[in-house]
Amino acid sequence: MSFSIGQTCDGCSACAQQCPTAAISGRFKEMYAIDATLCIDCGVCGDICPVEAVFDAKGRLAPRVPRDQRLRPVVDHELCNGCHLCADFCPFACLSVVGARYQGIVYLSAPQACVSCGDCETACIKGAITMQRLDLRTYRPGAEIQRIGEDLA
Repeated sequence: MSFSIGQTCDGCSACAQQCPTAAISGRFKEMYAIDATLCIDCGVCGDICPVEAVFDAKGRLAPRVPRDQRLRPVVDHELCNGCHLCADFCPFACLSVVGARYQGIVYLSAPQACVSCGDCETACIKGAITMQRLDLRTYRPGAEIQRIGEDLA
């Protein structure tokens, strides 16, 4: 099963624009549909739907989640081996890596572009990424690079 779009869809296209796998299609101001073969059940469509027309795989209404309350990837640098897999899997290039493969530091470089799909968490073979709520008013992309550099000095 995958997410689905109900009859209350007003065709705003927000879900289609944010879907990380391009599983949502339709025409502006008409009802959109989700291709179950492409849907990864990330819930981004439900998070952003302004008319709450999206249902999860179990048929429950997927509630809208304001952008500042969505989960974002947080990297545990003690577990991360800098393999770049998470950054490679991120469909919106929200994660960046400073340094060489298996030696670099991964960080959330574009928190506003992150749609909270969780692909990075799934791709991380070390379990170094968890999806958590971040205070975007105070989050500074790259701050962990400076902090880790100070710890190494």
